[in-house]
Amino acid sequence: MLKDLDIEEIQVFFRDLLSKDTGKFQLAQIYGMAKAWQEQREREELIEKQIERRTRRIIKTIIISDDLAIVEAEVTINNSKEISYYPVVNGKFHSESRMTFDEALLLGFCRKYNNERFDLAIYNMLRMDLKQRENFNKN
Repeated sequence: MLKDLDIEEIQVFFRDLLSKDTGKFQLAQIYGMAKAWQEQREREELIEKQIERRTRRIIKTIIISDDLAIVEAEVTINNSKEISYYPVVNGKFHSESRMTFDEALLLGFCRKYNNERFDLAIYNMLRMDLKQRENFNKN
């Protein structure tokens, strides 16, 4: 709603809000949401700085928990572009990527809990790739 308003309309909105009985409470809620969004964005930017390179363009960062995030990036290799997913565990980027979000999430969990590379075995045991195809074929 507010992103479509000009500065004068925003000032009127907040002036009117403060004239209401619950205006200060609502203003505090808006401030809290804005502060939470800003803190979230700052965390995402710290993570993205580790991954972004000349050959990688960040598309989206998804923070799973305080110690796990997945970054979706467009990677350019030999003039071709593909999407890769990079897990970031405990604020560290391990220079590993996966082709799907699910695979990157499994890699992140494996790195988080035992630093072993069992992610592909888990992925294969669950046959996640087949389940995706089966669901796609049903539709």
